[in-house]
Amino acid sequence: MDREFTTFLGNLTKGDPQAWYQFKYRYEKVFFGLARQHQNIDGEDLFQEVSARLVANNYALLKAFNRGGETGFYIWLVEIARRVTHEMLRENQKQRKLFNLLLDSFCSVTGRSFDPVGIFNDRLVYQKFLCAWHDLPHIRQQVVLLVMDGFRHREIALKLGISLNTSLSHYNRAIRYLRQCLGYELDVVL
Repeated sequence: MDREFTTFLGNLTKGDPQAWYQFKYRYEKVFFGLARQHQNIDGEDLFQEVSARLVANNYALLKAFNRGGETGFYIWLVEIARRVTHEMLRENQKQRKLFNLLLDSFCSVTGRSFDPVGIFNDRLVYQKFLCAWHDLPHIRQQVVLLVMDGFRHREIALKLGISLNTSLSHYNRAIRYLRQCLGYELDVVL
């Protein structure tokens, strides 16, 4: 590795703000280019997620880099960004599936119809949905996700080590809470 790049990498692992500014300036095209290929991923979000992984555990990932030179670093960074992109896409698919489940449930209760793509693409409604989802206790998230994957409540109870009634209760409370948090927005859109 050339001396300038080695210094740059060393400064990144020390958390030098100037080095991180330089990092963003040099490599942001990687993140925005990958994000442009996928409609549901924001380049800034991708940059933040990759950066968080690079600094995690006292810069362990950065310190482990040993492929030599700036070209090797660029290729390594693209590999990481692609992996993160695929993880974000998988998470987005799960959230879309959950969001559609919630909308189906809401519409079956209200007797209304809707355009799921239009509602899902409304970023404010979607952001509110994500906030509500993250407010749910982890056990309720697990139950809802297992229901979405086609498990019956009896199977979920065995899998999570809870009673059948507790599984049903967690599911119903989670759906009720999400519906309550999004009720007004759904009323406006529907």
